[in-house]
Amino acid sequence: MTSRKKPLSRRLVKVLIREPLRLIRKIILFLLFFYIVKKIITRIKIRFFKSKFEKLKGGKKVIIRQSNFFSEDGKNFISGGGERYAIDLAKIIKSLGHTPILVQKGTHNWQKQKNGLQIIAVKEDVFYKISDSSLFKKYPIILSNYPVPDNKINKKLNVLVLSHGIFWDGGKNSKYKASILKKQYKSLKSIKSLISVDTNTINWIRATFPDIKQKVNMKYIPNYVDLKTFKPKNKKSENIRILFPRRASEARGYWLVSQIIKPLMDKYKNLEFHFVGFVYKKEIQEDMDNWKNIYKDRIKTMVVASNKMHEVYNNADISIIPTTYSEGTSLSCLEAMACGNAVISTDVGGLPNLIFNNYNGLLIEPKAKNLMIALEKLIIDKELRKTISKNALEVVKTFNKVRWKKEWKEVLEKFLKLK
Repeated sequence: MTSRKKPLSRRLVKVLIREPLRLIRKIILFLLFFYIVKKIITRIKIRFFKSKFEKLKGGKKVIIRQSNFFSEDGKNFISGGGERYAIDLAKIIKSLGHTPILVQKGTHNWQKQKNGLQIIAVKEDVFYKISDSSLFKKYPIILSNYPVPDNKINKKLNVLVLSHGIFWDGGKNSKYKASILKKQYKSLKSIKSLISVDTNTINWIRATFPDIKQKVNMKYIPNYVDLKTFKPKNKKSENIRILFPRRASEARGYWLVSQIIKPLMDKYKNLEFHFVGFVYKKEIQEDMDNWKNIYKDRIKTMVVASNKMHEVYNNADISIIPTTYSEGTSLSCLEAMACGNAVISTDVGGLPNLIFNNYNGLLIEPKAKNLMIALEKLIIDKELRKTISKNALEVVKTFNKVRWKKEWKEVLEKFLKLK
């Protein structure tokens, strides 16, 4: 007896609908399995990190979670403002009888010490889970360089967030999408208190998420300078020395400076440029080497330990803070003012919290043309340099380290439930 063939319509249904549906189900099951396995592995990693963390020396541990302190491989100390800030904040935590532990991202798990501060590195998947895992509910957590969209915060944890300024206003972080803002909003809704080094961040949050200002306590504690260390001193050189006292990167305005070196150096033979700080990328190092080959000893590059930076400022006339994006209240700007340098700063981030245009510095747009005009103004007019320097010495008293420590101590006493 011959078997009857299935109607064409049924075969088409099977080929066009049923088979694809089976394939989709298999894919969904595979992805679900992968997701569950990944969650289990991450959970195991977090438990492993917690057990390792608990074995670290010291009682009453406080976690400072900061993306970078050393390079991710643990080989190089970054030596920027954020790193110095963490060291000084850790000292206040220690003075209150607690043990600060800085947790950063790493290519692998490693441990180090710097200035008495313990640093432990974990991979990125564990790093961002610290503020979300109930495993850490017994530890106070300070989230540095906040807000970032990857943050998930467990409301049951004792978390204090610290913003060093908006960092998504340029570079690879500038392509912010609505989905990222939603994550950021959700994260902000989970916190109770935020400390910001500038008013720019606080105002951005208020403008972007109006209801957040009713739910989150946002306190402005600007950056600081140690006036016992950073103070004016008579300069020895007769040349006019322009100082770039920060890491050489796009965000810190290196390429703006590079555009104006030739016209200024050719026009003013008594001019020097000193670049003091870590060089961020190979192409910047190559550009610096090119200028050094052309202008020899009139261009200098160096990395100086933070406890020697006051000597660098004392031998400079003008300090430039030409930030193009990602800035809070710059430590370099404050140190330069405290040492009597005439300061030129862009109007980016929290810098307008520090510089009042034509009073204690020159505040400009982040453009090479504007930087060149401002520099020529100060190169030519010695009396203007003196006036700006004198006013800066008065303004900078507001940002002394004693004030900063007092404000942070009050915050930490409440955060650590000491009062």
